[in-house]
Amino acid sequence: WEAQGSEVAGEAGDCVEAVERAAPEHPDLVLMDLRMPGVDVGSATASIVAAGHGTRVLVLVPLPTRSL
Repeated sequence: WEAQGSEVAGEAGDCVEAVERAAPEHPDLVLMDLRMPGVDVGSATASIVAAGHGTRVLVLVPLPTRSL
């Protein structure tokens, strides 16, 4: 990330922790896995965006892999 001019501000193990960690950091972008435990990702995303710091949330949707 650093080579691209970005900095990882933190990591979270669940949606509640993601919301708590984003609040004081005011990140530009939060990456969230659709399957994160805790409250649903939609509610966590709404909380992060509603904080009003301009943070954008990108929700990653893991897809099953298959052998070629």
